[in-house]
Amino acid sequence: MKKMIKLMIIGLLSLWTIIGFSLTIQNNQDFAHMLSSCDNSSSILLYKKLGEIGANFSGNNIVWIMVFIFVFIMIKKASEVKEKRVIVCALLLATIFSLFQIIGASIIYYLSIQVLFSYFLIAMIKWIGLIIGYSSFIILLFTKLANRKQEQKREISFFTSNKKSIVITTIIFLTAWLPYFLKEFPGITNYDSIYQLQQVFGIMPLTSWHPVIHTLLIKICMMIGNGLFHSVNAGVAIYSIFQMSLMATIFSFLLWYMAKKKMSFEIRVGTLLYFAFCPTIPLMSLMMGKDTIFAGLMILLLIVFIELMTNTENLLKSKKRILVSSVIILMTALFRNNAIHMLILTVPFIVLYKKGYRLKISALFVGSISAVLMIQFVITNLFYIPQTNEWNMPAGGEKFSVPIQQLIRVILDNEKTIAQEEKDEICKFFKTNHFYKGYNEVITDPVRDLFHYEYYLEHKMEFFKLYFRLFCKYPKSYWDAFLCMTSGYFDPEESRNSVIIGNFENDLGIQTETIWNSYLVNFVEKLIYVPNIPIISMIFNTAIGLWVILLLLTYTIYQKRYEISFVFLPIILYLFTICLGPLNAEYRYIFFEFTVLPILVGFTINQKNERKEREEKNG
Repeated sequence: MKKMIKLMIIGLLSLWTIIGFSLTIQNNQDFAHMLSSCDNSSSILLYKKLGEIGANFSGNNIVWIMVFIFVFIMIKKASEVKEKRVIVCALLLATIFSLFQIIGASIIYYLSIQVLFSYFLIAMIKWIGLIIGYSSFIILLFTKLANRKQEQKREISFFTSNKKSIVITTIIFLTAWLPYFLKEFPGITNYDSIYQLQQVFGIMPLTSWHPVIHTLLIKICMMIGNGLFHSVNAGVAIYSIFQMSLMATIFSFLLWYMAKKKMSFEIRVGTLLYFAFCPTIPLMSLMMGKDTIFAGLMILLLIVFIELMTNTENLLKSKKRILVSSVIILMTALFRNNAIHMLILTVPFIVLYKKGYRLKISALFVGSISAVLMIQFVITNLFYIPQTNEWNMPAGGEKFSVPIQQLIRVILDNEKTIAQEEKDEICKFFKTNHFYKGYNEVITDPVRDLFHYEYYLEHKMEFFKLYFRLFCKYPKSYWDAFLCMTSGYFDPEESRNSVIIGNFENDLGIQTETIWNSYLVNFVEKLIYVPNIPIISMIFNTAIGLWVILLLLTYTIYQKRYEISFVFLPIILYLFTICLGPLNAEYRYIFFEFTVLPILVGFTINQKNERKEREEKNG
């Protein structure tokens, strides 16, 4: 009898899960009108929404029986797991994932989270259904990983931790990427690339809005191209070849490091295939932009953090390793203006955790960060480089993007109720009183150049008082503006395919001159612009990287491998800085997530179950 009751409960949970995943919060005018004209009791809301669910898919489709059986088996197996720690970890992560999807859905269809409160019962049905499904899957995944057996496979001589392997795998990567280079010759440019090239050619003044070191790198490549071939395209091609070679070398070094750390042969082969054949890797390696090199440097930075957390003594007692680590930290911060904020926020946590090495770790990071600030100061002052862009905003001024969007959203959402005095206070910080007419929910650029930065500098305290006062009065508008600018980074359904192909329109003479139009490369590139292809579209998704990272992080916490958990800290903190950026769901901003995934996967799941071994040892 008990067994029968349990199976019935599992059956109901399975049905709830399917409904939760199928239920949409999509704007339906007829449905909204129907709700508004009837009694808003919970039972009527539920009844009406169930009717809408039935209209959204065919319940008579045989596919749903197959889905139900799969979900039933998954939940049944998950219910047999009795370990409290894995259940708690799975529930917490499933709750986060479910919130991501529910909030994302409300932003997709309404550009606001108000619908979650208006149709609270509907949102709760979907939320709980998602939690049941995700938590069951996570429980089974974690227990499977924790109980797997690791077997040593036969190694291949050129694929071990020897220097020869770095050369061979670098050649493999470049060979695999060659068709993309020939198709996109001389390379790929975007808006930022053209702006930096305009600085290189003296059309625009050199500024530190984009990292000066990267602009100078572009200038060197363009000088070589013009000097040897008298061609702008040749300069772009030289840059592309340099960047591809650099990324291929970094990926090869990662494989060497993984072999040195006794990573399994399967994971290293998977990493090799991933970097060689995942289409976004060569496309991003061809794109002229700071984000690509930064993504490569993030791999090296994570290796520094891994060594710092797992091999602290050997790292800090070697002058050579300290020097190399300092250079990596230095270069990472120089190639991304907001990377220094990531480092400053990360260091205190590492220092607090590593009790016996606090002074040495502090010296390593303080020295490196000080060197970054000194180099930036010397370069900008020695060469009289303004620390602003063409809109007179400072380097790192993208942090104003979200506040600008929030202030505009306050005016637009509350146009009939906002006091004229408050509106006038906001207008003081913009160059025109009609600045909000160019508002776009997902990008700041149309209104950012209207921000009156000089006035802000003279009235900083007034700005902050106004900003926080309006937040207390209009919190919904603030949250809606923020989520509209960030939802593509955490909700896979909101994610946009923003991988760039070709060259941004320009008057510099840079244009695509295809040498070999590979049918396969052409087909793959077309897939980028075809949305919602199951599995394949996830390759170009701007949110899936965060989901995998959070999944791996939670697994390290479940395994009590906190030294590896801390390695995720700079990634999470850097993602927070991206959320303050000017554009929602830009793939190049989060490209680093996909370059660091192999090393995170390797150190997360390719280790013995140390927690279980400790528990068995302690009896």
